[in-house]
Amino acid sequence: MLCYNEVLACNSFTPFPFVIFVFYNHFSKKITPINYTKIFYFRYFMYAFTNPRIAIATTADVADITALLNSAYRGESSKQGWTTEAHLIAGEVRTDENNLKEVMQQTNSVMVKFTNEQQEITGCVNLQQHYKRMYLGMFSVAPKSQGFGIGKQLLKAAEEYAQQLQCTSIYMTVISAREELINWYQRYGYQDTGERKPFEEDGLTGKHLQTLEFMVLEKQLIAKP
Repeated sequence: MLCYNEVLACNSFTPFPFVIFVFYNHFSKKITPINYTKIFYFRYFMYAFTNPRIAIATTADVADITALLNSAYRGESSKQGWTTEAHLIAGEVRTDENNLKEVMQQTNSVMVKFTNEQQEITGCVNLQQHYKRMYLGMFSVAPKSQGFGIGKQLLKAAEEYAQQLQCTSIYMTVISAREELINWYQRYGYQDTGERKPFEEDGLTGKHLQTLEFMVLEKQLIAKP
């Protein structure tokens, strides 16, 4: 189920040739299609995931998600989980609030969050639509919450979202030295494309403790009937 969050005037670069919404009248029990064909496109979709604990994050979540990403990837706290990069990259920062806001505000980019029973954000993933492919990044689960299936649920949510937007695949970049993580993704259908990309220091995400490169993984999606 899709609903919109922000409406912008259509431009020539919109990836959505048409969007159809329906209005449901609870009194007449009638459904009326609303066709915004080539009139508007939407900054991002607020998708109703099948898992009620998963939703699209907003700017109000930036501070919590920034803290989550840093705790899952950097410093001593990240060593409580198995997804840490502390042995590969020094420092305490994976991202900051300004960088995260920039990512969230990119065209066709959304941050998806997992919220636990205490209303704490314990998982997140960034999804960016690139034509018929969906890029998956900033995937993280709080160290103390790892091993309870949150990551698996976020991967499923990513596939739901990508299929709703008629994407044919999801791809990601993973540090090639992280064999355990790569094996985990492969168990969920992601395959090594053979493509490698350099991972250069950027002044924000920490000093590399060895030469690093990215491996590109991709999963083909089954089209929805």
